[in-house]
Amino acid sequence: MCDTMTKRDRGGVPLFAKNSDRHPSEMQALQRTSASLDSIREPKLAKYQTQFATLKAAHATLAHPYRALISRPTWIWGAEMGVNEASVAIGNEAVFTNEPTRDDGLLGMDILRLALHNSSSAANAVDLIIELLKRWGQGGDGSFVGTLRYSNSFLITDRSEAYVLESAGPHWAAKSVGRSWSISNAYSIGSHFDRSDEQSQGSDFSKRWANRLMEFFSKGQVRQATTSLLLESTEPTWMGMRDVLIYNRGSIASLDRSMRSITLDAALPKPTRTTASMVVEYPNDVILAWCCPAPIPTYHPFIPYLFATSDDWKRSDANALLKAQRRGAITTGLLKGPAKWKEQAARSARELESNFEARLRPLLDRCASADKILSAVTRCRREAEVRESELSALLGLR
Repeated sequence: MCDTMTKRDRGGVPLFAKNSDRHPSEMQALQRTSASLDSIREPKLAKYQTQFATLKAAHATLAHPYRALISRPTWIWGAEMGVNEASVAIGNEAVFTNEPTRDDGLLGMDILRLALHNSSSAANAVDLIIELLKRWGQGGDGSFVGTLRYSNSFLITDRSEAYVLESAGPHWAAKSVGRSWSISNAYSIGSHFDRSDEQSQGSDFSKRWANRLMEFFSKGQVRQATTSLLLESTEPTWMGMRDVLIYNRGSIASLDRSMRSITLDAALPKPTRTTASMVVEYPNDVILAWCCPAPIPTYHPFIPYLFATSDDWKRSDANALLKAQRRGAITTGLLKGPAKWKEQAARSARELESNFEARLRPLLDRCASADKILSAVTRCRREAEVRESELSALLGLR
């Protein structure tokens, strides 16, 4: 289960944020990438074969002019969230309907990544996703372990606009959103939307298409109400959005493990854990993504990634899977360790973020050169790597 949200900063520019909640054993890689299909030459899971065939057909019809920073479950091509070099950021949520999904339809995460590589604006992304739904449909099994079939809700921003697009099988509704909005694993669009498919016109989209039993078990309405309330009071900054993402009803030493919290730790009967997180901001037309590529951001820092010069794209992400495995092991070690380890990790994560902010904000505010900002971002990421190594040593990991 996941949560995605937007809030406008003091200048009226949308901020974007998402937690990706997945099975604890699933690895998620943070990658800067083109639209190449090379990352998944042959699906690792048999269940993805049908979706991959549809993806290849859809992929061949598009030009893919934009690169993107994505957070990707490693068994699929698509992404849970990401931002492209045109400033378009997208997150998706599983939503549950009584409408059937197609066995050969696209996974919502593949739809999301196709939109990132082919959209010049948030409005353009909305149009493209609608066309993908019409032409290819949505479907398949999006769960790494077990089975989970669902439709999708999308939250889409760029540096000037924000939209929510929700679907139920072939049906859809979309609207422009203003000051703030959040989506979770329940429909958020009622009867007030800008446009829809023909059958959904003049109706309450949620009431018409939602599967109420599945919405109850997902606790999506509860979490959407929680994020909406938190967004009202939080600071309109990336750190304010981070505070919403790391909200948990328990304590640092003993996290609440129910699906009523925003940062989740796994619990039966449906084990799901916050696997990765992202906040995107656009200070003075810079595209800056603050990413936590580790499970449970309570214990890990959000690290800055910059869309700047082409040089930044030459850095290799070949070890993305190994890095993901290491961060997963660190989180597991912390969860099994004493309270003081958890508290120390949480404290050092927030201190590091404050240091990053203090280093970067003056450069952003005075519109420093891209090279200077990139140098500061690179220093931040090196410091995060040092902290990660120190945690690994504390936990006795190689």
